[in-house]
Amino acid sequence: MSLHVAPGDSVVKGQAIASNSNLLMEEHGRLEAPFSGIVIGMSTLPAVQPGEPVVHIGRLPNSEVAKRHEKHVATDEIQRTALEHLAINIHVVEPFESPDQND
Repeated sequence: MSLHVAPGDSVVKGQAIASNSNLLMEEHGRLEAPFSGIVIGMSTLPAVQPGEPVVHIGRLPNSEVAKRHEKHVATDEIQRTALEHLAINIHVVEPFESPDQND
């Protein structure tokens, strides 16, 4: 499993939050945010079974609120430091680009 977000990140509906892959790192599926919100927790296990929670998202009213939160975190030194400490064991990677998305 590859994570694309960390605790405290803002996400918008449809954003890639994690990818499932096999041992050869070939992507088999992508998990997307079901709604706009803030990442409040996540699994740090390298593998999960179908149906197990991977990322916990606190719901926000809309994507504009998520964007305001992101701007606030970028300018608040204490909050940014706290989020970095929360994500100390999380390795965030960019989502794979699937060939059919480039068309």
